[in-house]
Amino acid sequence: MNVFISKNYGDYGNYYSTNKSLTSVKQSFSWIQKMDKPSDLNCRFGFGFGKFTGKVYLDNVSIQKIIPTNTNELTETSGEMFDLFPNPTSGQLDIICKSIGSAHTTIKLYNIEGKLISVLWKNKPFVEGQTVRFNLNEAQISNGVYLINISSPEISVTRKLIINRI
Repeated sequence: MNVFISKNYGDYGNYYSTNKSLTSVKQSFSWIQKMDKPSDLNCRFGFGFGKFTGKVYLDNVSIQKIIPTNTNELTETSGEMFDLFPNPTSGQLDIICKSIGSAHTTIKLYNIEGKLISVLWKNKPFVEGQTVRFNLNEAQISNGVYLINISSPEISVTRKLIINRI
């Protein structure tokens, strides 16, 4: 199986490509790819199977896009700028600021399709060491997988949040 991210125009050249051998045993794969041309917003993501004639089941395919909000590049540690606790949560969520530190921070909750569900924190200070607690039960947020986005004028970071009430 070939997994690729390529241009969606011109020579359709690959930004990233890798080949994996398929077997009859269930397998999991994970890749991280920094785009060579992050300004290219129109790319293709795909799977190639060549002349393979068997059955292939793809499940839980996800793509996470991180967009810098200014000219500073995000580093691999950008996900470490805050903690979500507990995750998965049964309804009460603490967000702990580790290094964002901004007077104008907004925290938004999106469903897995990218639809805005709630603005939890709007344009307020969120500084290193601060913990903000949210009761997602009060907001009547149902079980599922969500995305939490914390943004400030300097940076934007998105993390996965799982809500699982027993």
